[in-house]
Amino acid sequence: MKLGKFLSMGVLSVFALGACTPNADDNSEWNDGSQPVVFKSQIQGVKTRAVNNAWSEDGSDQVGVFVKQNGAFGDAVNKHYYVSAEGNLSTASADDAIYYPDNGDKVDFVAYYPYATTLAGNAYTVDVTEQSSQPAIDLLYSINATNKDKSVTAPVQLTFKHQLAKIVLNITKDATIPTLEGLKVAVTGTKTKGSFALLNGVLTPDDNSVQNIAAKVSNAGTLAETIILPVNGLSGAAITFTIGDKTKSWNIPEGQNYVAGSQYTYPVVIKETGGQISVSFGDATIDDWTPVTGGNIDIDFGNGGGVDPTPGGEEKLIFTETFGAVMGSKPSGGWPYVSKFTAWSNPWTFTDKTSTMSIRSIDYKTESNPNPTDKVNNLWVPAAKNSTLEISSINTEGYTKMKFGFELAADSYNFTAGTKISEQELNVLRFTWNGQDISIPSKIVTSANSNVFFPFEIATDLVGTANSVLEISTTDADNKAGLRVANIKIFGTK
Repeated sequence: MKLGKFLSMGVLSVFALGACTPNADDNSEWNDGSQPVVFKSQIQGVKTRAVNNAWSEDGSDQVGVFVKQNGAFGDAVNKHYYVSAEGNLSTASADDAIYYPDNGDKVDFVAYYPYATTLAGNAYTVDVTEQSSQPAIDLLYSINATNKDKSVTAPVQLTFKHQLAKIVLNITKDATIPTLEGLKVAVTGTKTKGSFALLNGVLTPDDNSVQNIAAKVSNAGTLAETIILPVNGLSGAAITFTIGDKTKSWNIPEGQNYVAGSQYTYPVVIKETGGQISVSFGDATIDDWTPVTGGNIDIDFGNGGGVDPTPGGEEKLIFTETFGAVMGSKPSGGWPYVSKFTAWSNPWTFTDKTSTMSIRSIDYKTESNPNPTDKVNNLWVPAAKNSTLEISSINTEGYTKMKFGFELAADSYNFTAGTKISEQELNVLRFTWNGQDISIPSKIVTSANSNVFFPFEIATDLVGTANSVLEISTTDADNKAGLRVANIKIFGTK
């Protein structure tokens, strides 16, 4: 297949690319002399790059780019690009240049950072045991650039997202501690290695890789940072603090979640009482690299200690369900029905009782961003059909004051009836928690807001159980236009 016009991609800042060829052995077939594509890039959320929000000033940052067609990678795999301080992309060699298919076929682009010379079957090997150079392990992934062909003249925008999670400790001391210099911090009891499938963005942890991770601690001992593998329902993990010959551990609460792309920041105070060292944790916030509130933690090196909860408990983000990594373009076999979909973000049980719903990907339009460059996976609830999705095995034992967040959108066309819909009430989607209604406020959208996602956050007095059930349903009469659900979040107080 002959390739025509060159492409572009991006996500942290603007990348200008050189040419790339999917077949380094026969450039004549791919490179017809047309102009190369220009790439633009940006990183979503807070950055952990070497210079905060910027690429390395010396231009040493490198990314790998793939061309995806009909749901599979072709010949153009792991093409090597350098990134300048301004975010411009340039090929490492002429053989790394990429061109659009000359026959007009549409393609998707997948990119990742940091670049690896060798991949295991198009899978990136994740290893967070060594934290001294965090940019070297901060896995970023872009899958938003889809359905591009040689008719595209504007730069292709690549949006990279963090695929791991990060724990940040902001550490202070009182007058009883002379200095924090020499402080050592470690995260124990978590998996440290895994395999990240670049085709679909699924991270598979290595169950045999549980070991201690020495945090990156500043010389002054006031900042400790640890990048970890994302995990739901963490068990048996702890954070240890060592000053001189004294070590104390704080057990991470059972069932704690660390979500991909989120940075969990804890204020920590270290002091000495009764000749022993104690460590107090304040509320945790989450940045995207998203804010979460955690309990106050008090660690005493000799005279007891443990969790010092704020009265009434603290609200926590327990789970986030994004329906897997963004698919981008429609798979060759069609959008997967719920019964066939397997790339869920959580180990819950998803049952489509009516066999009507599917998981799809669409432009992520919101009121504030009606012309997005990225996409979002969503639950598609087709018009004019009775639909019920049961999500069970949600472990929220011990949580109260459950709160639910999600985003809803409506189509503007009833494909079953073949008619355009002028308006649709979004709260015809009924949500229940363990059989009890979650009251959703009214929101009527018109055809002008077709497939625009609107956020909802519903606070309740409902409680959690070890096997909670969230049910989403609607009727054929109420659902006129077809509805979408994205980014389900479950909060609780504990």
